[in-house]
Amino acid sequence: AAGAFLWPRADVGDDPGTVGPGAATATSAAAAPKRTRFVLDEFEAFGGESVVRDLAIAPDGSRVAWISGEGVHVRPVDDLVHILIPVEGTAGDLCWSPDGLQLAWSVDDAIWRAHHVGGEARQVTTSDGGVGELCWLDDQRLAYSRPLGDGIWTVEAAGGRVTALYEPPGGDAASSERDPSGPGPPASHIDSLSVLPNGQGLLIVFHPPRGDADTIAHLHDGRLEDVVTYPGWKLEDVRLVGDRLFMVRAQGGSSTHWWVPWTPGQAGPPGEPRPLENPSQQLAVASDGTLAYTVEEGRFESQLAWIDLAGRREPIGRRHDGGAVVFQVHPDRRLLYALNADGVDEVPVWEYDTRRGVAMHLFTVDSRGGFPLALPDGRIAFSSFVDYTAEVYPAHGAGEPETLASGMLVDVTPDGRLGLFLGMGPDNRPGLLWGELGGDDPPAPIDVPYAMTSRPTLSNDGRWLLWGHDASGETQVYLAPFPPTGEFWQVSVDGANLGFFTPEDDAIIVSLLDSTFGAGRSVRRIAFQAEPEVVLGPPEPLFSIDDEIVIAGFGPGGQRMVGTLLFSPPARRIIVETAWTPDG
Repeated sequence: AAGAFLWPRADVGDDPGTVGPGAATATSAAAAPKRTRFVLDEFEAFGGESVVRDLAIAPDGSRVAWISGEGVHVRPVDDLVHILIPVEGTAGDLCWSPDGLQLAWSVDDAIWRAHHVGGEARQVTTSDGGVGELCWLDDQRLAYSRPLGDGIWTVEAAGGRVTALYEPPGGDAASSERDPSGPGPPASHIDSLSVLPNGQGLLIVFHPPRGDADTIAHLHDGRLEDVVTYPGWKLEDVRLVGDRLFMVRAQGGSSTHWWVPWTPGQAGPPGEPRPLENPSQQLAVASDGTLAYTVEEGRFESQLAWIDLAGRREPIGRRHDGGAVVFQVHPDRRLLYALNADGVDEVPVWEYDTRRGVAMHLFTVDSRGGFPLALPDGRIAFSSFVDYTAEVYPAHGAGEPETLASGMLVDVTPDGRLGLFLGMGPDNRPGLLWGELGGDDPPAPIDVPYAMTSRPTLSNDGRWLLWGHDASGETQVYLAPFPPTGEFWQVSVDGANLGFFTPEDDAIIVSLLDSTFGAGRSVRRIAFQAEPEVVLGPPEPLFSIDDEIVIAGFGPGGQRMVGTLLFSPPARRIIVETAWTPDG
């Protein structure tokens, strides 16, 4: 059943921060250029979250919907009450039907819909491989893509048979070898779907997995025609309102909003995009030109910290924008870490010298995410989250990298001979691999169950492997010999997905990670004996921690652990702007 919450207090007036009965709305006959603002500051009312994961505005500009906390929230612009449509799981791709009466969204591999005033959500269909992008074709039909980029599909909103709306030329649906002469880059991902008015088809954004130029294409009457390509652009959303093409571009760790005059069928491509002067993260545009967008107040920051065995923490180094990730400690008492931020195509790699108390930037990698690893010979490996590859940089990052292997290098034996990798298996799922560094043979699969819940690690002597998996029905930490023999043992007993060894390899520290930040909730010590046979002791509680810190392992000297302090992400405001004009 839908729930209703009283909206946070808002004052009525003529300044940009006004909202409430009597304020100008998108449907007012004499709406003047005003901004209507309301604030997501009542955490309990929104399921304990202040983060808007998605944003959509009704075609007539009268209602705003977003995803946050426990489900889909709907709020009329001129009312102080909003509706919650409960959703199980992490929802996305929120969109309004053209008549403004229904909402649709995706959860994992399923598409759902509900009436905008709430009520029971109904599942429309499921999609093998998940749902990539989603939009309404009309009031009765939905169109969607899949993450594999294998076409666009349509289904009745009431449920029923799924049919292909567009299939890429060349190759089958699962093939990555497509005809490069066909519209859209070969093997490209579909990053946006939006319907054009009056049955004029769809606008589609293609992004090549290894390229830096997004293409906007027009699908109509069974034909796909490129509209324009923007080199260096990563477009998150594109939609046409009137004769203006609105675009959301991922840029510099956030999103910037642009528009350009364009109509379907016009001669030649659109001109140069023009920026919207709104420092916002998400943008939704109604058919009447009403804008809804989010702005952030504050920044997401992180900082390294020592953590002793009682859970006491001591911040060290400098505070950074983005998330600091500690993956290994240099033998010479330096900490190596990278800063990963959403929407940023660069990853800075830093080191912290624990002797001098100095943080220094080493180099920056052109990647949308990844992590560094210190090798025993002083070189630095960097593994990419995007294409599952590892490159090796000279010590201190000076010089050009060399390709190491296909797979992410997550740990290495003390002699630098063998590496532990994460790679994609034949079923297109991540799995554990191992092999010689710099050898002629590719890394070989490790035959143990694996789920990507946290980083696998090796013991300090390189003879044992720890990783997390949910084979028992809940995620636990497991132990296996390294190199692998086929044997493995369950280490944790009450839920954990991070494990690492004490400096003497005589115990294993396990932690249960929180899904929001990957932060440890509880930390336990389990005694470990390897000879003459494997013996694991009962879990001994050490301390509990909140979701503001991630533990990575033991620091230099082995007396304290090291981790990352996470400073809460910024609160967001949703702003509705009526009667928008390019000059106003």
